[in-house]
Amino acid sequence: MKRVLYFLVSVVLVFGLYYVTNVKEEEVVVFDTYPVEDGKIVEDVEFSEDEEVWRKIKDLFPKKYLDLITSYEVMSDGKDGELAAVSLNDDGKTWTIRVDLEDVFDENGEFEREGIVTLVHEMSHIISLNYEQMSDSSDVVYTVDEGNLRDDSYLSLFYQRFYKGHEYESNDAFVSEYARTNPEEDFAESFAYFVMEDKPDGNLVKDMKMLFFYDFDELVKIRKDIRRKLNLNFN
Repeated sequence: MKRVLYFLVSVVLVFGLYYVTNVKEEEVVVFDTYPVEDGKIVEDVEFSEDEEVWRKIKDLFPKKYLDLITSYEVMSDGKDGELAAVSLNDDGKTWTIRVDLEDVFDENGEFEREGIVTLVHEMSHIISLNYEQMSDSSDVVYTVDEGNLRDDSYLSLFYQRFYKGHEYESNDAFVSEYARTNPEEDFAESFAYFVMEDKPDGNLVKDMKMLFFYDFDELVKIRKDIRRKLNLNFN
């Protein structure tokens, strides 16, 4: 059975049709949480959509970062809500990824381009906030909820270059409105544009943020691998 059909049938049986048509978009329905080991779901997957989304994650994420994911959550908070998210687990090393099935597929059941962009965005959080990017010292330039970043970490260097001593009012400084949220989301949005878009040739601040990632061989390789898998031309 298709996951979406299963969800509608279940809700109708329990709450009645009125509830289905009046569900609040911000209410999160968790369908399943799958344990993951070494990039593989370690229990049976009943619904094809769940498996298809995981295959896409597995295809896009470099193994080094895929192996940090130990939990895959399939959920929905309604159409056009939260498409995907990652969160650091209590052990401080592994991660959970959650994906909204209602947003990730289009009306034809194909993977939305926005879904790909969002998965790349979430990947960048794991790249920039994983335990290898953290310092044991409290004497650091930039601290995030996940810990104290090494001064030579990707996100700290991004912060030092674009935030320390800088304030931005113009839209020319951000690749998207969401990038304005904080340096972490600016990093993730800029990284997603770096991967999905052609190399910029302008000199706006948002161009400089995308060009920042070209300074790192690992990130350039990740970009190249993803674009090859997506059959994107790149420069």
